[in-house]
Amino acid sequence: MNSVALITGGSRGIGLGIATELAKNGIDLAILGRRASEKVTKVMDELKQNGADILYIQGNIASEKDRQNLLRTVKNHFGKLNFLINNAGIAPRVRNDILQATEENFDEVMDVNLKGPYFLTQQVAKWMIEQKPAQYIGADDDRLVVPFRGVEGSEDHGNTEADRLPGFAEPRKTGLSRRATLCFLLLLFDSAYARLRRSKARPPRARREKVAGSGIATRNPIPPISYVG
Repeated sequence: MNSVALITGGSRGIGLGIATELAKNGIDLAILGRRASEKVTKVMDELKQNGADILYIQGNIASEKDRQNLLRTVKNHFGKLNFLINNAGIAPRVRNDILQATEENFDEVMDVNLKGPYFLTQQVAKWMIEQKPAQYIGADDDRLVVPFRGVEGSEDHGNTEADRLPGFAEPRKTGLSRRATLCFLLLLFDSAYARLRRSKARPPRARREKVAGSGIATRNPIPPISYVG
């Protein structure tokens, strides 16, 4: 029986690239996207040509209702889940600096890029723990890295400074491995790195520069920054 991967934002861009490679390697896919099903039919058909079972679910990761529907649909169709790939992400609709930024734009970006993936990961992690150990990623290493709390839990906890600090989650034995959490963090890094590379590929900005003695302003490209290490 094939493994099953859930990819958010997997119908185009980086997510589609990940989906294509996984499908080629015999992994069945559940793909979450915001576009209507009829608009991604061609893309899904191309993925199916790799022999994988492809399930597309329309929804918004920022919506709690859509996240619940997503996992319910995946459970009914596949009955299990082995991988979660949090790929979906957006940029602000209007790129303003801090002086013009609005709470509406800020909340939309945070809901899609942070809150949605965070709570989807929470739900998936609970489901993975309920599954049989053979379906875990690295089930021989029963440890959990708690996001944003700084605690790595294990059975023989109590030896780290974090374990003794008030307000930190109590480390506990779970069926979710350290490697599973590491995969999640690496995927977040990969997405951020890809966005950084795209931003560096853009043409250099121009700056206004006065011609000496004329008072005339010209536009010249900003020279690249050199780093000396």
